[in-house]
Amino acid sequence: MERLGYERVFISKIDCIIFGIYLFFTESNLYVEDLAQNGLISFTGFYVVFNLFLLIFVFLKIISWKRRLKSS
Repeated sequence: MERLGYERVFISKIDCIIFGIYLFFTESNLYVEDLAQNGLISFTGFYVVFNLFLLIFVFLKIISWKRRLKSS
């Protein structure tokens, strides 16, 4: 059975996320310059806000999961 290549697409998205986080911590001046020039409407602004919401969502899910385990 032939595979459609979905695995490669998923891995490449994960690689982009990891590289974006790496750049955020190593080359943060690029993020600051882009946000200063283009504001939150830019791709960088969307990327930062999206990742913050993603982190908050995961953090809240972990807290609710731990509370559910304690109550069981």
